[in-house]
Amino acid sequence: MEKKVNNRKKIIKIMIVVCIILILILLLLIAILGKQTTEEVEPKVISNIERTEKVKNLVKAKSEKERIQIYLAEYIKHIEREEYEEGYNLLSDSFKANYFNTLEEYKSYTKRTYSNLIGITYKDIQRQGNYYILSVTITNLENDEEQIEQNFVIFEKGLNDYELSFQVK
Repeated sequence: MEKKVNNRKKIIKIMIVVCIILILILLLLIAILGKQTTEEVEPKVISNIERTEKVKNLVKAKSEKERIQIYLAEYIKHIEREEYEEGYNLLSDSFKANYFNTLEEYKSYTKRTYSNLIGITYKDIQRQGNYYILSVTITNLENDEEQIEQNFVIFEKGLNDYELSFQVK
């Protein structure tokens, strides 16, 4: 009889241990799934500082021509994303004084002139000191027939430190 009691106690202990292990596994799964759901609901937002550092690291290893093309591409991304203030801040002060005294004037021009999907074809890039003159064709990717021939001037003050101006159409 005593053996039966001992066997029952052993079986009960084993069942308790198995239940505890199952509960721990269940809690672990809930924690993992909860974390994935949170990450999906709250996408990581890249701040302007993080983006600037990313671009700075990207341009370090690039050639002069590639660097300048990256700068123009970053400016165009601001237009496509409707980040008008960021794009406006890249313009030289003298250029803004001559063409766009306010952010609203710049925003209005940009909306009239460019689409939200822009393709760039580089025709020519010339260097004059720290100034780079880019001749490009800007294509509306929503309507390939809409193209603009435009010149941009980029003044590179340092690595990922630049300002630009362009031919106003």
